[in-house]
Amino acid sequence: MLNYTLIGRFLKPVSLSAVCLCLSLSVFAQENCQNGIDDDGDGLIDLNDSEDCSCGGIISDVVGNVIANPSFEEMDCCPDLVSQVYCASDWEQATIATSDYFNSCGFNLPWIPYPYPDGEGAIGCIIEPYAVLPGESPYGNIHYFEYIGTCLLEALLEGESYTLKFKTSASVFEGDGVEVSDLVPFDLTIFGNTTCPSFPLETLECPEPLGWYPMGFITYTPVENWIGLEIDFIAPAETESIIFGSGCTGDQANSVDDGFPYYGFDDLVLIHHQLIKNISTSGGNCIDDLILTAIESDSLNYQWYHEGVALPGETESTLNLGISGYSEGLYQVQLTHTENNSCLITEINISNNLNSAVDFETNIQIGCEPLNVNLTNLSPPFFDGEFQWEINSGIYEDTDLNITLSNPGLYSVTLTGTTEDGCESSLTKEDYIEVHNISNPQISFIQLNECAPYNVLFQETAIDDELEYLWDFDLDTPWTEAVPIIEFSNPGSKKAILEVQNTFGCTSSDTLLFDLIDNPPSLNLSGPQYICRSGSSDTLRANFYEGTVFWSQGETTPFLEIFEPGTYSVILTREDGCSTLDSITVEPLEKPSIITSNKEGCLGEQVQLFAQSNVQDVRWVNISNTQVAYVSQEGVYLAQAENECGISTTEAVVTFKDCSCPVYIPNAFSPNGDGVNDIFKPELNCPLQFYELRILNRWGNEVYFSNDPQKGWNGSSENGGQYFGPSQVYNYILKYDNGKKAIGQRNEIHGSFLLLR
Repeated sequence: MLNYTLIGRFLKPVSLSAVCLCLSLSVFAQENCQNGIDDDGDGLIDLNDSEDCSCGGIISDVVGNVIANPSFEEMDCCPDLVSQVYCASDWEQATIATSDYFNSCGFNLPWIPYPYPDGEGAIGCIIEPYAVLPGESPYGNIHYFEYIGTCLLEALLEGESYTLKFKTSASVFEGDGVEVSDLVPFDLTIFGNTTCPSFPLETLECPEPLGWYPMGFITYTPVENWIGLEIDFIAPAETESIIFGSGCTGDQANSVDDGFPYYGFDDLVLIHHQLIKNISTSGGNCIDDLILTAIESDSLNYQWYHEGVALPGETESTLNLGISGYSEGLYQVQLTHTENNSCLITEINISNNLNSAVDFETNIQIGCEPLNVNLTNLSPPFFDGEFQWEINSGIYEDTDLNITLSNPGLYSVTLTGTTEDGCESSLTKEDYIEVHNISNPQISFIQLNECAPYNVLFQETAIDDELEYLWDFDLDTPWTEAVPIIEFSNPGSKKAILEVQNTFGCTSSDTLLFDLIDNPPSLNLSGPQYICRSGSSDTLRANFYEGTVFWSQGETTPFLEIFEPGTYSVILTREDGCSTLDSITVEPLEKPSIITSNKEGCLGEQVQLFAQSNVQDVRWVNISNTQVAYVSQEGVYLAQAENECGISTTEAVVTFKDCSCPVYIPNAFSPNGDGVNDIFKPELNCPLQFYELRILNRWGNEVYFSNDPQKGWNGSSENGGQYFGPSQVYNYILKYDNGKKAIGQRNEIHGSFLLLR
């Protein structure tokens, strides 16, 4: 492609698709740059011989300018006073507000800078929003804008783009101390009309109320020197004439208390944006009947080239490739101005199907795998429907193509079609479709502490700053951090879901089931169960494997020395912040209690002393190291009990008495009823706690039993009152306890006696 940049009043070619040669051909040595021959034998022909074929000058803006007499050089008369715009050929005073024409042939004023930008002519206008007209004016205080107008050489086409280029300057006349720098910016506007009316219009103000439509404007900051400005616009209608001057908003223009703002204009050029454009194509659908056309102008001479080599005889604005039998390649045309020999060269690449190119579009160019793509065929209607698509070596035959691209990467798309004339056309769009993917995330987690509340760090294996993250932990709030730290209230089974999305909208997800462990630090307090109320101390110990401790008393060591009973607590804190509380209660401890009793014993026997205490360390002083002692002498005996809190003592008084018990047992008795020795009964001279008498015959059979010491045996059997024979020997067993003794002692006597009759 070839674009052009406006420089001053000229066009300079700028190539976008290929190197464009800008040459004014003059012959150096023997090279003729327009004959298709290597005249100087250097192996370079025509335009390819850049040393011998050089360029001087460029095409003037006058080519294609639709404004006649743009620099006011042509005159119908020489101005000798103000208000004589009609002297400039093709120009008119646009309204009854009198604009001025200046020319060095006669009338000039110092209000606009001289020399003028282009030649000896220029235009001047007062643009004053509230001008007081001299004399008896019927208008009074009004907006006062001076304009110039002209009918165009060629109508502007509706919807087409145009540019108005012009030069302007600013001054203030009849002003006392007012400078151009005091003037404010305002809009310079081009108005259009669909007819070529009679000038001037009956108004002192802007022409818009009279049917003139504004087409474009530029905001101008007044300066004294001439400067060039441009107004780009689109014609709203087919336009036959223009008016140029201030915009319609009076407040935009300038008002000074003393003097008039005055503006000069020169070198007005109005051209189509496509005035100097690419070579256009027309004709048939194949190169055999293709026609190339350059800009047409009576002011230009033409010479066509193929690959830089002149085509002899091809000196018109058009080149018919079919008639001439030319092939594909780079075609160039040299445009030479007939007046000043300035030139430029524009070019175009021709392929076999240039004028019958297929075209297509897609519903999506960038997406994620699998990407569903709809390729729509936009080819002209003269194709007969035979189309072939090629996508990365895959071939498909269809007018439109719906395809799913499953693999990530860049896809080039080629569409080939055949016209009704048999011309084949192909269009390749390199790297036309981008298919992206996203790796499946993998969630990992670290439980930061093993106690409530449970803090857990989550992350995805490959963290990417270009990814968007959305975490779901079955909690009320979603998280969008890449590495969130989440607090859970309870241990046990949990679930985390992560969805990631890249900049292309591709998404992927992962789900993690995990268990939170409850493992608070292990702590055990050991120490005494008791402590004396005063005057003693002991040590408590906190038993643990890791962490630091803090006692309720403020200590931070594993050991705590205590001096009084009470409840003691300690907190163990691990590095992960988990803590455990344990406590121990130490009861108060008193001196031991000890109880004894006085004892009375029997002469000749030992007395047992017993000391009752709530401790184990009990003794009888100088007698026994246990709580039991045996003594056989009267006296006062001292018992002691000892624990951590000290020694407690008590006394026991021991006395002795006569505890004898004489026993008489007869060795015979005669139960004959004479009142003498009729009863066998032992006699015991002491109180009894227990008594038992058994009498056995010589065969060992029991014939009498009694536990009443007041009763005896009368010699008869208790079993039916049978009397036994005379002079028979019987055995007895006597058992008794002496009541005089505190501790019962069973006495047992065996013997025999004779029953006499």
